Amino acid sequence: MKRLKIKNLIILLVILILLHLVVGFIASPALTSLAVKTINEKTAAKISLEKMHLWPLTLTIELKNLKVFDPDQPQIRIVAINNMKASLSFFGLLSRRIMFNGVSIDSLEINTQGSPDGTFNIEKIGRKESTPEKKQTSDLGNILREKKDWFSKLYEIIKQRFSKKQLAKAKVERKDAAKTVTEVIKIPHGRRVIFRPLTGEYLFGIKKLRISDANIIVSLDDGNTVAITEAHILLNKLFFDSQNNLRLERCRLSGKISANQRLAGTIELDYLTKLNQDTVQTQYLLNAEDVDLDAIRFVYRDSLPVNIEKGTLQLESKTILTDDALDSKNNLTLANHKFSVQETGTVADMFMPLPILCETLNDITPLTLQFAITGTLEKPEFKGFQEALAQLTKPALKTIQKRIEKQGMDILRKVIEKNIKSPSSEDGSAPTNDTTAQKAIDAINAIFGTKEEKK
Repeated sequence: MKRLKIKNLIILLVILILLHLVVGFIASPALTSLAVKTINEKTAAKISLEKMHLWPLTLTIELKNLKVFDPDQPQIRIVAINNMKASLSFFGLLSRRIMFNGVSIDSLEINTQGSPDGTFNIEKIGRKESTPEKKQTSDLGNILREKKDWFSKLYEIIKQRFSKKQLAKAKVERKDAAKTVTEVIKIPHGRRVIFRPLTGEYLFGIKKLRISDANIIVSLDDGNTVAITEAHILLNKLFFDSQNNLRLERCRLSGKISANQRLAGTIELDYLTKLNQDTVQTQYLLNAEDVDLDAIRFVYRDSLPVNIEKGTLQLESKTILTDDALDSKNNLTLANHKFSVQETGTVADMFMPLPILCETLNDITPLTLQFAITGTLEKPEFKGFQEALAQLTKPALKTIQKRIEKQGMDILRKVIEKNIKSPSSEDGSAPTNDTTAQKAIDAINAIFGTKEEKK
């Protein structure tokens, strides 16, 4: 009897191994052709796949040379994956959900192109029908269509994501997700009771996604191109629920920055979010090294009151958002830089005329600043920024005075209006350029403190 059991066990094991190999090496090619044909016919996505292996015993899937093309222009390739390996969750399959314990991708290339309406061709892949959809106006679409730099657009998107309205909506959804409903299924010998979440049940998810050697290229409609190359990406707990909402717990990215096919530095980003019923806390850690500010000018050009004609940036930034409350600490260093005043745009309310400040900062290299940003996303408050600039420029006070005296009334008018109560002198006569310049110098001295006061 014991020998019979061992024999049956060996036979069963041999059958399972044969099934594993047959499905992996023989059935998989046929399934590959069927899967590609079905996806191309039933969805907007147009794909090609060289090879796919399904391994039933280990619940793993291996793909080779997967390519995704623009549905409207099939000659344009949007996504290319050299090798991908995914491990399915056994318990996820039991609960009728597609859940992956882990996915690893070797050599990923994403090449997406922007349109004047603010959309990107990669968005077409998710269309439910193969025919082009009618364009619909959305808040995100409106932001992307605005004639702003990409820093401003990203800031607007984050503000919208963490607005009081969106936070209140997300809070209600989290409370509803915690509730459960019962589903009773009749079976031949009784009933089966299933407890399901009221909302927010995840239908598709990846617990851990690793991507090595990734190249993400974004071609903008204005002709500029920005890319992250030789990147390594790690995503934790990426889930989609029944309402097609996306949840991502963590994202870590590191790679090289290039702009218009020109190397522009390196970047490391770490994103982490924590949810509970009352608050959402999001943390951003950003490190940038040797960033060529001229090469990426189109990213920030509308967000600053000055032009940065050249310079390299080193940046360390840690930002924590608790709902919409800001707590950001920043340390930046500029080298080989040159500032100039923009001909148009809003003039910053600084402690000295902007042209003179630019000239003074151009003489300081490297330029290191440490400052914090608090308040809310809607009304951020900079702490220590102007004080740091004042300390940097303090050693050049004599040079600043000479520059102020030389440029006179025309440049100083906006500064001295806050320091002079009346445009007339005590005897009723209008002030001269010399007296106006001296009053502005006295105002700046009050900020810095004079040597006599120190003594």
